[in-house]
Amino acid sequence: MSANTSLAQDKATVLKVWAAVGGTKQALTNGSDDVSSWKGITVWNGRVTNIDWHESKPPLSGVISKEIGKLSELTWLGLWDNALSGEIPKEIGNCKKLLMCFLNGNNLTGVIPKEIGNCTALTQLRLDQNELSGVLPSTIGNLKSVTQICLFNNQLSGSLPPSICDLPNLQAIFTYNNNFSGSLPPALGNLSNLTTIQIGDNLHTGSLPTSITTLKKLTEFKIMGNDFSHTKIPAAFEEMHWRLGADFVTDWNKNELYLNDAKKAIDSIKDMEVRGKVTSLQEDLFNHVKNRDTAKADKVFKELKEIAKKQTERLGSTTATVLNYYRFRDNGHRYREIERIEEIPAVKQMAVLGETAAERVKVLLAKANWKETEFQKRMMNEIVDPMNQASSIRDLCETYGIDSSSYVYDKFGNTVELIDPLFAFGDGTASNVLVKERFGPPKGYQRALAKEEEGITKSGADKWIGLRDLNRVTFEFEDPLMLTLACNALMKKFKVSGLKNKFENVHVETYDQPPDIHMNLDLGKGWLVEVQLMFASVLTIKKELHKFYDVVRAEKPRAILSPLFKVAQTNEAVKDEEIERMRKMMESAEVAHKMNHRRESGTASAWGEGAGERIKELETKVEKLESKISRSIEVLEE
Repeated sequence: MSANTSLAQDKATVLKVWAAVGGTKQALTNGSDDVSSWKGITVWNGRVTNIDWHESKPPLSGVISKEIGKLSELTWLGLWDNALSGEIPKEIGNCKKLLMCFLNGNNLTGVIPKEIGNCTALTQLRLDQNELSGVLPSTIGNLKSVTQICLFNNQLSGSLPPSICDLPNLQAIFTYNNNFSGSLPPALGNLSNLTTIQIGDNLHTGSLPTSITTLKKLTEFKIMGNDFSHTKIPAAFEEMHWRLGADFVTDWNKNELYLNDAKKAIDSIKDMEVRGKVTSLQEDLFNHVKNRDTAKADKVFKELKEIAKKQTERLGSTTATVLNYYRFRDNGHRYREIERIEEIPAVKQMAVLGETAAERVKVLLAKANWKETEFQKRMMNEIVDPMNQASSIRDLCETYGIDSSSYVYDKFGNTVELIDPLFAFGDGTASNVLVKERFGPPKGYQRALAKEEEGITKSGADKWIGLRDLNRVTFEFEDPLMLTLACNALMKKFKVSGLKNKFENVHVETYDQPPDIHMNLDLGKGWLVEVQLMFASVLTIKKELHKFYDVVRAEKPRAILSPLFKVAQTNEAVKDEEIERMRKMMESAEVAHKMNHRRESGTASAWGEGAGERIKELETKVEKLESKISRSIEVLEE
């Protein structure tokens, strides 16, 4: 048969296939008789090799004709993202030179024909996002050259055939959101080139084959939404879990409060019953210390420390639950970049004059006070406001000169939205708020001195990096992606003099310290400030934890006499009593004024020499007291 005869036959076949998918001859040929010029057709060596009719406008809405099997030299079949219906014809198996088969994004029904196994040259098979049913034929194991199999978002059922493990070049398999059931093939570990396994949202059961742990090229392993028999990550998978981080997504990442119940964990951060008990015990402790009853004070002190220990353990576990909520709320898509933030070694705070630690701390605190206004202004103008005013991720990246290639599109080529409703602040904040700021109060002298002396003792005077948190801010986020972008923005706007990524990239059941991105920035001329990037709920946990840390660290009862928690004024009698006490203080203040009037009348001579100056000092104190008492009465009466 001559080449011209073969091309003529291919030409007639293409016309039949085009008609079957619902196209008009004019739309295909545009009046030309030259098949090589037709829409989406490629001719090579006198034969039709490519059909590319993807995303046709209007979408093709017919069926795939069995005539397709007559195109024996076909290497590319691209019909994705149309509205085709009907079944995949078994005659497709006659296209034995087919390299690329893209039938995804249609309305195809029926089964995957076993004849697909005859297409042994296939490198990519995409049948995803259709309405296919039935089992995956065992002949899939004949596709020795295939690198990617996409079957997700169908209605396929049955077990994955063991022959799928006989594909030496397979790199990615996507079967999620089907009805596949049964155990996974034990020999999955034979697929040494596999980089991606996404088989979530099926009905798989049994144990996971440990052979999977030998897949050293694996970068994604997502099997959530199945019914595997494991209740926690098997020991054999720990190394792989550590290696993959957020891309290791299984049902075992859940504890009993994971995802749907995570909000309960968040609501339980502040245990009001425990708070009440602690407050009551602290009141008892105060009275025992006041009465010098050492035995009773020590007993209450011990009980408080036991409660604090249990609460730190509870909150550490809650931290793991809440962090998983951020990790996997969207299957880890917006979280994955956090674990890739690289750490930067810390450098020392600027040197200041002072022979002793006390002298240096006083100078540092004074410096911090002078710098606070500049610090807050720059954080707001250069980070908070631009982020909250951004219109898109691309816009945000352009503002800071960040390479947007890792953020604007996901791995499937879909545009990533700036605001994801899954990660909106849940406190009534405007939906466009991506970051909130919380500037830390000035550090007290005693606390700063204690930290300075402790650092020198532990590290040595030469290695101690100094107090770098005298100006500090915590940036609060709900969206993991925004936390990552904020970190990149800070690195673009400031010289980073230390960065520690405290987000664990392995599954842990508890945390000693709430995870965050901890940064030290050079505000200018070597003055270092502290910035922490943290999730909103984790920040709430941190505040609660610090209360109990105070008790855990306390060495003597006197160290925790002040109330850890604010006591609500709910008893009207107590409130009225306090108001009455305030009014009596006001009356005392009025008496002082009358004394002043008597002094001016010449009746204060009995006060002796210098009485005028002392009375003026008293007047100043009384005026301040009046103002303070008036505000207190207003608050109590409200």
